[in-house]
Amino acid sequence: MSAKSKTEQLQRPVRLTMVALACILAAGCASIQPDALTTSDLQPLTSADTAAIREGVEPIVEPLTLEEALARALKYNLDRRTKLMEEALALGQVDIAKMDMLPKVLAQAGYSWRNNDRISNSLDPSTQTPVTNRFISSDRQHTTSELGLTWSLLDVGLGYYGAQQQTNRFLIASERRRKAMHLLMQDVRTAYWRAASAQLLRDEVAQTIDLAQDALADARRAEAERIRSPLESLRYQRQLMENLRLLESISQEMSSAQIDLASLINAPVGPVIPLAERDLINIDDQVMKVAVGCMEEVALSQNPDLREQHYNTRIARDETRRTLARLFPNITFNYGIKYDSDSYLVNRNWNEAGLQVSFNLMNLFTGATQIKMAEAGVALSDQRRVAAQLAVITQVHLARLQLVNARNQYEHADAIYATDRKISEVTRNRQNALSQSQLDLVSNNTAAILSLLRKYQALSQVQVSENRLTAALGLEPEIGSTDELALNDLALQLQSYKAPWVTMLEKTDCRVELPAKVVKKPQLPAKKALAGVDPQPTVPEVAATTPVVPKVATPEPAVALQKPELPPVVKAAAANPNREFRLSGFVFNGVVLNKGVAELNDFVKYVRDTYPDLSRVQIKVTGHADPMGQPRLYQPLSEARANMVVEYLRANGLGGASMTTEGRGASEPVEKNCLKEDLVQAKLCNAPNRRVDIQISTQPE
Repeated sequence: MSAKSKTEQLQRPVRLTMVALACILAAGCASIQPDALTTSDLQPLTSADTAAIREGVEPIVEPLTLEEALARALKYNLDRRTKLMEEALALGQVDIAKMDMLPKVLAQAGYSWRNNDRISNSLDPSTQTPVTNRFISSDRQHTTSELGLTWSLLDVGLGYYGAQQQTNRFLIASERRRKAMHLLMQDVRTAYWRAASAQLLRDEVAQTIDLAQDALADARRAEAERIRSPLESLRYQRQLMENLRLLESISQEMSSAQIDLASLINAPVGPVIPLAERDLINIDDQVMKVAVGCMEEVALSQNPDLREQHYNTRIARDETRRTLARLFPNITFNYGIKYDSDSYLVNRNWNEAGLQVSFNLMNLFTGATQIKMAEAGVALSDQRRVAAQLAVITQVHLARLQLVNARNQYEHADAIYATDRKISEVTRNRQNALSQSQLDLVSNNTAAILSLLRKYQALSQVQVSENRLTAALGLEPEIGSTDELALNDLALQLQSYKAPWVTMLEKTDCRVELPAKVVKKPQLPAKKALAGVDPQPTVPEVAATTPVVPKVATPEPAVALQKPELPPVVKAAAANPNREFRLSGFVFNGVVLNKGVAELNDFVKYVRDTYPDLSRVQIKVTGHADPMGQPRLYQPLSEARANMVVEYLRANGLGGASMTTEGRGASEPVEKNCLKEDLVQAKLCNAPNRRVDIQISTQPE
């Protein structure tokens, strides 16, 4: 028997074995069935997850302060850990995306077998007749191996723009982590003050509930013994039950506070967390001294939602560039080192190189559509960014207004609590002297408890509003890495953190002095009223407040008992029957500067002094924009400026006049030679073009 036949006999069992293994694997793939988790499967997973939740969390050994609660939330909160892991994952995706620009190095090996020889026929080239001799040109079995390098110019371009997009996605993950941090700090502040009020009021609520139940039992006993009239006894019982209902609702509200706080700071749920006692102090009025325009400028550059939209715009523009790159021809370079064990080959080892140029002819038909769709994506991203900018400005105004209102509500809650506490003490003293009923004592104690609870809630709302304004501005405490910092060091950094408006007040342009409070003295009614005429009612003391108008900075107060001199523009306008007034105090994003607000205040005073009857006054406000940015925004921006001025005029005493608005976009610039390469110089040059013209006319009598 030849050696070749022996080799084939030895290889036949091997081939049969491989076929059998392939059949077994195919049958195994078809036998996969759903496998539900059992209790025994979940128990080790649950134990491991529980251990992971508490891993590295320091126990609470001292009464918990607000700063420590915030530090624990930033360091141990599971949702925040998830956001940090998402950010780290996005950073890893950036590194992977960079690899797409590198050439592809491919190593491959193979084995080939056939059951008969590869025999080929041939023709005589001169006669084109078959040659009787046949040729074997390949072994029945042979192995191949190759190490090749492929580098595509198109892949380099697409990989570059893809890496840029992935970098922006990483930055988006960072902004979302910042936003989650703001929301977490708001939730911790709310839960902490709820838990603090529960800790302080728990015993007092329980004692008052016992007192109310005892009084209710006595009232029912008196009803049964007919000591009082049935109607009086029932009314007495109803008032007691109403107080009981209020007390029980307070107890239910306080019962969940500890659970919410423990969940936020990743503490064991169930055990009571002792909280440190601290004085309830309202925040100062520094936030009211910061011009709204400065807050808007900070928010437009730091707000995480708006920054995310800017990064999305970058991604959309890079996608447009990727689309354009696909339309170009592709150039591919190949180089490889190859080996083949076929004994019929003269050269079994060889190097091979190649250069290929390819072009998808369908791009000639679909290229325009692809570019159009990419540009539509960019336009959509721009529109989302513009909408987000308006939403951010609205958030700043609303958050500032909510903070101001929360400060006032806390002052009122504090005053109400002090009064109710005194009433409760007087009632308790009378009860001890047996001169006050149990119903009065229960009612007054309940009122005092409600007042203290509302005081805590008001303080919580103040701090949450402060945090909400900070989040709208896009500013957060400057702290180090929460993984590297110790818990105490992190709490100290949070304790030393100052509100962002403290830094803003260091800038002269951002400071606005608060107007002095004007108190009207009450007018006493006449001692004797005329027949059929009611006496003049008493006028209560009212403190003047400054109206908050969106997108307009708070005006500076006028000096008392001093008539300000009219600006030159108003003096010049007064010479014409149809007086014109020009306001050019707008910054680039549409906010009115303090200079423009001062001119508006002078204009309001001028109109009120000149036209006593505002019903005959007609005011036309025309807004203008500068020729910078996207042309499609010129018209809506000019209309928004005109509407902004009208709202301010109506809110400051000119509501009785007839007002109309008009926007003319950038069609009527005052300065026409502002083509500057420097963006800052271009903005300064175009400042007169960002204006509003006001024209006054009067109706004939």
